[in-house]
Amino acid sequence: MQPILCFLVIAAVVGCSPSPERRRCQQAVPHVIRMAAGNGPISDGERAVIAAAEKASIERCSAEGLSEDQLRCILAVGSPDELLTKLPSCPAIVAKRPSWLTVPPHPLPPLPSTTTTGSGSSSAPTP
Repeated sequence: MQPILCFLVIAAVVGCSPSPERRRCQQAVPHVIRMAAGNGPISDGERAVIAAAEKASIERCSAEGLSEDQLRCILAVGSPDELLTKLPSCPAIVAKRPSWLTVPPHPLPPLPSTTTTGSGSSSAPTP
């Protein structure tokens, strides 16, 4: 009787564990959302919207699939700036762009630098 019980427990655990694609999505989507949201305070309403967007994005991502290479590109992003400048040029993202990933299709150019004067005012951006 115990071998059957053991088999049922193993089958239940294996059957209930998420697929590799879903696990990758469960890592990628929250990472992108954290990078996009930044570290500022958020209201309860914003938190609810973020949670709903995360859930929907994980479902979409799981349905489309996410490769290990795409996941590596996404997890390599360490800041909101990199989300816009580095991620769009990643070969795995360029080859198959996830529909839930809402970043520009091409890297954004760097922002022009500004110079400040001693009075605290800024001059026009330099080309």
